[in-house]
Amino acid sequence: QERAEILSRGRIFGIAPGREMGGGLSYRVLRSGDWESREQIADSYLASHKNIFTEGAWGEPAEEAYNQTIQGTHTVVRSWSDHMTSPLASRYTWLHGGALCLAVERMTGKRPEYYFSDVRDPDKASMIVAEDALRREYRVRLFNRKWLEGMMKEGYAGADHMRFMVSNSFAWEVMRPGSVGNDNWQEMKNVLINDKLNLGLKDWFEKNNPHAKQDAMAVMLEAIRKGYWTADEATQRELANEYAANVARHGLSGNIVSGGNRLLHEKVTQLLNESDDRDDRLQFASY
Repeated sequence: QERAEILSRGRIFGIAPGREMGGGLSYRVLRSGDWESREQIADSYLASHKNIFTEGAWGEPAEEAYNQTIQGTHTVVRSWSDHMTSPLASRYTWLHGGALCLAVERMTGKRPEYYFSDVRDPDKASMIVAEDALRREYRVRLFNRKWLEGMMKEGYAGADHMRFMVSNSFAWEVMRPGSVGNDNWQEMKNVLINDKLNLGLKDWFEKNNPHAKQDAMAVMLEAIRKGYWTADEATQRELANEYAANVARHGLSGNIVSGGNRLLHEKVTQLLNESDDRDDRLQFASY
């Protein structure tokens, strides 16, 4: 009875004191070849976040209290106060707020709404649907000629930052399927891989950081394989051919997504077998 009374007052839950924030969840999400369902990701999050923080029970495991308290949750809100980052440029918007949304969905069977409290300008504070903010950021950053030109001036690091945003897009889809949308996945390919804006990205990636392009394509192919991007067959084959050619020229990067990802490489091999580019198919097979 005494413990029940203590737990009944608790409203704050999280990881155990002294544990790392996130508990390796970001690594697990991006190691997409190691899991099959979003439920597995949700369970990984829940396994480390059911500790209660209240007077008399500070950081103690409280699974029953967590399971009951989360019921009825219909909205998740995260503060957005940093001018230097965004829902697309920061992993924490999907890692914490997005993961909590996934946990609510797992525990209640209902997908909650996700909002940002946009207080970057305190005099114009507002609430914005997270997916709306994310999709707006593609126009501001990843598909913006001026932003891309700025990244190109940064050489290797700029290429990696482009790759990082593609990775964040995949993670958003894991937490909130449909948040990116087929249109933005297609535009990522058009802009970064096909150089839609005629910035000379093909030669620039080749000179500065070819593995960043390879890793971005690996994420795109994983988004297709996992069902987060419904791409037509021609797009899939083109990506596979470009990816295989990059691997043949520069070797497999061993990135968190592609390294040891047998299922991804089986998917690429399948697409290459449907392609007419025999040279890329034979060179990729050695990996």
